Amino acid sequence: MTDSIVRKFDEIQDMWFDRFDMNDKEKRKNDNNLLTKRILKSKIGEASTFNTVHNFYTAVYIFNNLFNDERERKSMFNGRNEYDFILCAVRDVDMKLKKIFLLQDDTVEDEVNEFLNRDLNEIDEVMTECYKKFKR
Repeated sequence: MTDSIVRKFDEIQDMWFDRFDMNDKEKRKNDNNLLTKRILKSKIGEASTFNTVHNFYTAVYIFNNLFNDERERKSMFNGRNEYDFILCAVRDVDMKLKKIFLLQDDTVEDEVNEFLNRDLNEIDEVMTECYKKFKR
C-alpha cells in the first residue's frame, strides 16, 4: 500500500510542477529533492527507513491540509482517519519486510483505497484552482 500511495502522490506532484515553466536543469534538481522521486528511484522501489516513511507521511499530511483549503470539497482522506493513518503508519513499521501495518482504525484502509482510486482529473481541477490562487 505504501508503494501505491507514493506513486499516487508522485503523479500529483508531476501534475502540479508541470504548471511551472522550468528548464531541464531545474526539473532534474526538483526531482532530486522530491521525496517521492527519491523513494521511487531507490533500489528497492519503496520506503526503506523509518525516517523516510515518517517524512513522507508528514509531507502527505501537510499537502492534504493545503490541498483541502477549500472545505466544500471532500477530503482526500476522511478527516480524523487521515491523522490516524499517519500515526499508525509510522508507529508500526516492519523494517525487515519494509511494510507498514495499519492497525488502529478499521476504516483507514478503505479511506486510503478511496484516495488511491480518486480520479486524477478531479485532483487536477482543484490543483488548477489552487495554482490560480498561488499565482495572484
